[in-house]
Amino acid sequence: MAPISGSDKFSSMLETAAETAELQELLDRTYERASPQYRLIVTPARRLSAAQVVRLLQGKRFIAFATTTGDGAPRAMPLDALFLHGRFHWTTDAAAARIAHLQRDPRCSATWFEGDELMVTVHGRAQLIEVGHPDYEELESTWERESGSRPSSWGSHVYHGRVEPTHMYAFAQHPENFLDS
Repeated sequence: MAPISGSDKFSSMLETAAETAELQELLDRTYERASPQYRLIVTPARRLSAAQVVRLLQGKRFIAFATTTGDGAPRAMPLDALFLHGRFHWTTDAAAARIAHLQRDPRCSATWFEGDELMVTVHGRAQLIEVGHPDYEELESTWERESGSRPSSWGSHVYHGRVEPTHMYAFAQHPENFLDS
């Protein structure tokens, strides 16, 4: 399988060296705490490094984003996302059920995958970002570069969201296709 490249429209990585190092620490810490079953499948040779994850997730990607209802029922829905500064970022309208779920309980999970070849999964807490947040304008302009319009123009109240990770898993059947440069 040939390495997957990011979107032609969005080609610059925004992660700093410190953010990439923090991401690597998270990946390492998560792997050390992973179940024996996971480590049987995702051997050290099949892990992706933070630098590989950052390059792999360039441009708009589609993730399965999971929340829970008030009675604990799981809900997963597809969302478009950007991986910026070592975090998945997404947008959604205030009327979406996931907003009510996250306002009640911010715990969430997101997974991006390409068949059984590549996978990045994150578990953590969602942070909802609105006008006035220090990161709002950067997110608006980054989404505009990627998709051609600002999320704030997509509806009367569109949230930006970010998953602040507690766990992150990154797997490739053939990580040698994504060698660090």
